[in-house]
Amino acid sequence: MASAFLTLTTISIFFINHTSINEDRAHIHLMINYAFEDMKLRCISARKLADSSVFASTGTSLPEFTFEGEKDMYAITPEDNSDNIWYAYRIDKDNNLVLEEKPTALDAATKKEILIDKKYKPAIQFEYIPGTEPNFLKVTISAEGKKLDNKAASDRITKSDGIRFWFINVVL
Repeated sequence: MASAFLTLTTISIFFINHTSINEDRAHIHLMINYAFEDMKLRCISARKLADSSVFASTGTSLPEFTFEGEKDMYAITPEDNSDNIWYAYRIDKDNNLVLEEKPTALDAATKKEILIDKKYKPAIQFEYIPGTEPNFLKVTISAEGKKLDNKAASDRITKSDGIRFWFINVVL
């Protein structure tokens, strides 16, 4: 009876651990996909890029991307700049992957949305490869999930996707 109980307990613990790890991995996939969808939605209305943009550097990748775009992503007005705002995707000082909204008014406060929490050790890279399609940016996001045990290799989840810009000609 004790042997059967011990076996049942061991199997239960095994399934609980694996379920927890799979839930964690699914959560990371959701956060990464949300970050990509947010970028695609905001970048489509990009009107101006920061001077330090990845498009300005040749063949390198950068951990931050800043651009000016529409405050209301569903009301794109390329001829009207008064409703624009500066956005930045980056890893903040607390090691979260964030979207920062920086209003053009000097007295307005910067808003920050955490896209991937620091506990997942997020990383992001923006890359433009000269000679590839113009106005196309490759973005790679990764985050680390739970490990089955401390000896296991890192459970890093990485996804790359592309973002196209429509209202600016960023590549000369």
